[in-house]
Amino acid sequence: MGLLSGPAVEVTRAGNNSVHVDLDLEVEIDWWPNAALDIDFDIKVEKSCDNAAHKMTLKLTSQNFTSNADYQLWKDIASLGFTKLTADLIDWYAENCSTPFQVSREFEVDIPEGINCDDLQVSVDAAGNVVICCFALTVP
Repeated sequence: MGLLSGPAVEVTRAGNNSVHVDLDLEVEIDWWPNAALDIDFDIKVEKSCDNAAHKMTLKLTSQNFTSNADYQLWKDIASLGFTKLTADLIDWYAENCSTPFQVSREFEVDIPEGINCDDLQVSVDAAGNVVICCFALTVP
């Protein structure tokens, strides 16, 4: 976790079934210097099967949300006597920009006849790609 370092959006493997997302952003604030905002979270990938309906459901869920804002200049201004206004801005910013969120989305995928959903493995490769792999095709 770092402020405005590297690409603005980075996605890497966090585990066998999760990716890590690092967003290095800048918050545009009218009449104030823009603050750096670093947001990090993981996305967990899960699979469930309905073999009778030939369906697989992929569930993506965010977790481990963290954020970090660099507002050092604001703190410096506060030390010059603008304490009330600056303190209110910092409090508002901290309250509105650091509340952990959780997002969950499901995607239903049709599975062709002859493929058992339970045989499919869902994982994350070294580059952070979600991979659905390896099934045994049964011929009726």
